[in-house]
Amino acid sequence: MKNHTNYFLASLFFLVSCYPEMGKINLNPQTSWILAGRLLKQSNAKEIIAIGVDGTLYRTEPNEQGYFGLELPGNNTYAIHFITPIVAILKYEDSKNIGMRDTLRLPPTTNHGSWLNLGQIDIKEEDAFPTINPAIYLDFDKDGQSDFTDIDDQNDGLDDRYQRAETEQVIVCHYEDDDQNVGRSTKIFLSSLYIHLKHGDQMGICKPQ
Repeated sequence: MKNHTNYFLASLFFLVSCYPEMGKINLNPQTSWILAGRLLKQSNAKEIIAIGVDGTLYRTEPNEQGYFGLELPGNNTYAIHFITPIVAILKYEDSKNIGMRDTLRLPPTTNHGSWLNLGQIDIKEEDAFPTINPAIYLDFDKDGQSDFTDIDDQNDGLDDRYQRAETEQVIVCHYEDDDQNVGRSTKIFLSSLYIHLKHGDQMGICKPQ
């Protein structure tokens, strides 16, 4: 426990020293993950946005050196977006059952702090790739096996590939571009939720007009 605490405190010191705007973050390791990284120099991302399955948005900005820190509640799944002239989404290699993944599922936090370093972020058009794979360091079901190698990371005997795809779909009221008055309820993947909301769609089923 002591080693974990020292690592967490040292990591926070490193992040705060690199990211002077960390004062915006509550830094409560009892309830939140600290997601951190650094944008490569050629990146022109001005904002990092995480969106959860409930539609809540979490935002931060990189400093002049490209470092960023983002506080996220645990026990939730997020799509992480890097806002350039277009929107790039964080992608990384998940377990062999799932392959490349465009959402990040964070387990509940622990009492020694929950820190996740993505390393450097390489943005290539609509994709953003971290140099450090977060799945290697996450263990959702706390069985001692990282999510990268655990094909049943909820420890419930069900296939993660299908189960997680189902739990990461949300319902939105979708409006066509040519008619913003009439919407239709549809189910979409979390990875596309931010774009839908940005274009005027709303969370939940459509309400009667």
